[in-house]
Amino acid sequence: MKDTLARCIITIAVRCFSDRRHQWASAMAAEFETAADEGEALSFAIGCLVAALREMPKHEEGRFALASHIFALGIMLPIAALLVSSVPRGFALLAPSSESAAALLGSGYPSFGINEANQVGLPLMALLTLALGFGHLALAWAILERDWKRVTAISSMGAAIVVTLLVFSSILFFGDGCAIPQAVIIALELVAVWALVGWHADLPNPFNLQDPYDNTAVAEQ
Repeated sequence: MKDTLARCIITIAVRCFSDRRHQWASAMAAEFETAADEGEALSFAIGCLVAALREMPKHEEGRFALASHIFALGIMLPIAALLVSSVPRGFALLAPSSESAAALLGSGYPSFGINEANQVGLPLMALLTLALGFGHLALAWAILERDWKRVTAISSMGAAIVVTLLVFSSILFFGDGCAIPQAVIIALELVAVWALVGWHADLPNPFNLQDPYDNTAVAEQ
């Protein structure tokens, strides 16, 4: 079990290095085998991971990787959880509340009244909100994979869903801004995604995710 965990950690560590440090990463992987034979695999792997994480902010590719992971895991996933969990709660956490400063994040309860005229639109709004939440999961995954075509497609779909929510909420629940926080959040997300795409395009040499254990990559250099 420890050996498997150590190998997972060392794999993460060697992939934290940029292409310019590929030889160093390969040497680290080779030294890991020696440490494993001596029974020090886990401690060696943890040390390598700490060293790799300290190295990442020193080069452009590392800073981009850290920023993209923080954005995907620290922002996109919590928003996805917020959207999905809001549906069974009756769209709580999505509507602005005038009673607290948390209204800026849309953490209040919806103020509209449900009646026979507008309740027909609730299933559609719930479905769209779920789609938006799961779309955030797909978008986070695409960002981490740096699949920018898929990122563009998912972002466009998310923007279309938010526009649809705004239209339906303005018609069914006139005067209630229950979809406004979502629109603001999505707009900010799109700006951040656009910044990530531009940053990645400007990288001098984006991360090469070849297997550091494969010596053919080193030979080609």
